[in-house]
Amino acid sequence: MNKQRVGEYVTFFLSLLIVLGLAVVLVKNIGKHDSEIIGLKSRVLWKDIAQTENQFIVPVEVINEGNKTVNKIIMDVNSGNQQFEVELEYLGGNSKKKVFLNLKERPVEGSLTVKPLYYLLD
Repeated sequence: MNKQRVGEYVTFFLSLLIVLGLAVVLVKNIGKHDSEIIGLKSRVLWKDIAQTENQFIVPVEVINEGNKTVNKIIMDVNSGNQQFEVELEYLGGNSKKKVFLNLKERPVEGSLTVKPLYYLLD
């Protein structure tokens, strides 16, 4: 076998290894999908509502079910006669945080809605 043939075989096998390695990486990552959609949920903790002199403090749990960190979460709060927005600065991936709302009247269960409107991805 001459030197030129050996060089051709070495080049062929190196190219084959690179193509096979790339194919393995692609097949391995086929099931992994890093979605840009973040599952933000909120729920009112009705049992933990507290009353001060002339306010009701309502705890709301905000849950990030996605893997990515979100910033500047704006949530719409509607309690029948009051409507306003609340901003949450930061919420890591797969985490939850409590937010406390100050309301003038005690909310009736089911009448208070807290919905995430928009957010920024980190």
